[in-house]
Amino acid sequence: MVNHCTADFGLLVRGGLYSGARYSELTRMQVQDFDSVSGTVLVAQSKAARPRRIYLDEEAISFFQNVCLGRSGGERIFIQQNGKPWEKDAAKGLMAEAVKAATISLMTFHELRHSAASRWARLGLSLAEIAPQLGHADVRMTQRYAHLCQKTLADKVRAMPCLGIFSQAHQILGVTSVQ
Repeated sequence: MVNHCTADFGLLVRGGLYSGARYSELTRMQVQDFDSVSGTVLVAQSKAARPRRIYLDEEAISFFQNVCLGRSGGERIFIQQNGKPWEKDAAKGLMAEAVKAATISLMTFHELRHSAASRWARLGLSLAEIAPQLGHADVRMTQRYAHLCQKTLADKVRAMPCLGIFSQAHQILGVTSVQ
């Protein structure tokens, strides 16, 4: 889907996938909100009216560095090709076009936020770690991603060192082989 976006909209989509930020948060972000030293972007004005910093992975840091390179701090990070800021509903038609061209199920821009959270969950971040990335006050809202954490949890438990008491149980029970 990303490859079917116009150049300017593609940057906005990538920003959403990398950060999990809402459309309105991304379209208000300024160059000064990106901190390459801490590897974060600041959401100064969020839905919950609480500013937050979103931690970025290495690829995302490189992306934001490139998008912000040579630009002044007060400029918006994401602008349209005509130089104007993104308006409230400007992404709807572009999203629909990209999804149709990619021949994938209909999705909205907000689902990029869900994709970011789902990715973090699959990569092993706990719900308590994902919640502040998304600006959730606690994990209740983030719990809709819990099913994605189950495989990560199972993999972590199965990778733990064994206790080494299995053979002792067999001796106690008089079992000679496992079927």
